[in-house]
Amino acid sequence: MVMNKSDTAICEATAFMTEDCFQNMLIQERKRTERFGAHFKLLLIDIGRILNKRPDEKEPLLQNFELALESSTREIDWQGWYLHYKLLGILCPRATTTDTNRIIDRLRLEFGSFLAPDEAGSLKIYCLSSPDTKDEQDAKAPAGAADKPLP
Repeated sequence: MVMNKSDTAICEATAFMTEDCFQNMLIQERKRTERFGAHFKLLLIDIGRILNKRPDEKEPLLQNFELALESSTREIDWQGWYLHYKLLGILCPRATTTDTNRIIDRLRLEFGSFLAPDEAGSLKIYCLSSPDTKDEQDAKAPAGAADKPLP
């Protein structure tokens, strides 16, 4: 089954895919890559600490994260909750290391426009590859992600 972006379940508070929908997209993309010998990257952004630190600002922060992801990613990338209100995910089909580095650089620039310098600098962004080819930039999955499907 192929899903269009208009067919996805969207979280009410944000324009991100729900956790279940995003997990299904990961599973489908993994199957597609195995079938066609393709690859994808998964970027995980650990925003949970910032949301917990500033609970009264959760809604505007989420809106700013949404805008940052929208302006930093490619049209073919999918954005959603990998772990609800903890990890944002960006599924990047056919992305190269250069593509993901460019996205991460843009994200960091955007995050700096609405986060304090120490928050923006300490925000962790993980890059996972599928198939399991490890790039120099790739990191281990963040804590709490072990029970979720990874590429």
